[in-house]
Formats: sequence, C-alpha cells, structure tokens
Amino acid sequence: EENYGNINIFSKNTPENTVVELFKNDIVIRSFELLDTTKVLWIKPGEYRLRAFVDNNQNNLWDAGQIKANKAPEQIKVYKEVINIRKNWDIDLIISPP
Repeated sequence: EENYGNINIFSKNTPENTVVELFKNDIVIRSFELLDTTKVLWIKPGEYRLRAFVDNNQNNLWDAGQIKANKAPEQIKVYKEVINIRKNWDIDLIISPP
C-alpha cells in the first residue's frame, strides 16, 4: 500500500454519467465515474493526465459524432495539468466537469 499513491477529486455540479480517465502516454490506466467527491486508490508512482467526458449512452467510451445521423460528439475535457503521483501520497484535485 505504501508503494502507491491516491487521488482525491472534488468537483461541483457534475453532470450524470461523467467518466474520468487517468492516462499516461496516451494509454488509459484507470477509468471511473466522476461524482462530486471521488477517491482513486492504488496508483503507481509516475506522471499522469486526466480527461473527462459525459457518457450520454452509458457505454463507458467517448463517442465521436456522426455527421450522417446528425449526432454531436459527447462532451469531453482534457485537463492540461500533469499529475505527479508519489509513493504513499494523497493528492487533492479540484476540477470543473466538461
């Protein structure tokens, strides 16, 4: 347990079905539902980034739009900040939803 870090994410007015992806080098490491308070446990030390999207069709994947079907893409937000996870540390993040 002491070899991993944790993230506490705080968000207000989070839309239903908001999914957050923790990724490193364009590879999704962890995916989870964003609530007003979300705790992500047991993350290996390293540098990560976050992106969040509103999963309208609840398939846990971001869906691009379809021009022929006149369907807009799901809202997505990529956060610019790099998150540095350290051993035995908790990081508090305050984010705005997409």
